[in-house]
Amino acid sequence: MPSVTKKLTFIILILLACLLSLPTAYASVTIPPTWHGGKNPPDNCYISFSSTQAFNQVYRDSSNFWFFDGYGFYVTNANATITDFFESHQDKLEIQLSASSSQALADLRIKPSNRGIPNTLLIYQLPYLPIPTKQEFDSCPTTCWYYDSTNNIIYIKVELHSSATVTIWWTEYYPPIVPTPAPLPSPPPFPFPLPEPIIPTPPTDNTTLFIIVIVLVLIALTFLVLRRERK
Repeated sequence: MPSVTKKLTFIILILLACLLSLPTAYASVTIPPTWHGGKNPPDNCYISFSSTQAFNQVYRDSSNFWFFDGYGFYVTNANATITDFFESHQDKLEIQLSASSSQALADLRIKPSNRGIPNTLLIYQLPYLPIPTKQEFDSCPTTCWYYDSTNNIIYIKVELHSSATVTIWWTEYYPPIVPTPAPLPSPPPFPFPLPEPIIPTPPTDNTTLFIIVIVLVLIALTFLVLRRERK
């Protein structure tokens, strides 16, 4: 009996040790848009969701990563709102970063569960290639990203002026095709009017009368001159 009691005590102690080592977790947790997950100690940078989400496991680890069903998020120098948590597509994650200051270099880190390195990462809707090494990433003063394959962490820096959208795809990303508008039909040639022909107008009655008077006056003058010469 004493040996059995010792074994039970040993098993109970092991189970208690395992339970105490587990992070604080909750089952079937509903996260509303009003929820904000901060750090300890707080630094006014939060993780949130744009729509209500339900998870089986939600907790914050000792590195201030917030985990939602195996996906971890950390942010500093900005607030991160998860706007698409694999809802529009099973391989798409979208996060909006916003900063209170006019300019900031946001630091976003993601632990993508078992997905690994992204296929495409868009910042401001532009694709970025990963930085080769963590050292180069740490010294980069502007927008860039790096994937740590050893710890399965995506490190992202975003130069903010107000807000920015980070979109991550784990499948081939094809940008939306904007259809080319059909050419407009050519307008018909504008009909330039031909100049109207100039038709000489016949003299009016007044003009004819004036000519007749002039001719009579000339005849009369000629008659008078001839008459004087005869005298």
